Amino acid sequence: GLWPQLAQSMYVMKSGVLASAPNLANPVFKWKGPWAWIDDKTLCSGLTTDQGRFMMSVLPTLGEEKLEDVAAAANKRLQQRFPGMAPVDWTHYWSGNFSLIPDRYPKIVRLDEDAYALFGYSGGGIALSTIIGREFSRFLANGNEDALPLPLGRLQPVPFARSFPYICRSILFPFARLMAR
Repeated sequence: GLWPQLAQSMYVMKSGVLASAPNLANPVFKWKGPWAWIDDKTLCSGLTTDQGRFMMSVLPTLGEEKLEDVAAAANKRLQQRFPGMAPVDWTHYWSGNFSLIPDRYPKIVRLDEDAYALFGYSGGGIALSTIIGREFSRFLANGNEDALPLPLGRLQPVPFARSFPYICRSILFPFARLMAR
């Protein structure tokens, strides 16, 4: 790539999200907004929208990622966590990459005279990238570095940038799924 140092400055990890159909009459959970199970071995978090749609993060699967397979595993986890809970009617599943960095603080770095990278949201990018992106666009418009929400930083290589995601995907994530059974 153009900036190989950038690839060495983060761990690129894969995650997935399940979403149910909107259901205001009988939502899966009564509360709205974000939630997290910090004691869950599979690092589960999610939210309930104002429309009653239930969304939940899931660890990536190892093989073919079919909605039915991921949904079945998620429903099993939910029923273990909440005995007697009816299976959720999951209607959507998607997966993608996110960047994880050891200190878990987002970064804004100058790559070249007119090139920047905003990264390192460590799984919290939906909210954080929206806010930081808005402020960064103001910086681009006025050039005032002091107005940035984060100071401009430098690329810092992370240890085992290429091997750590492989270890997570091949060993740690399967082990976490096994322990959650």
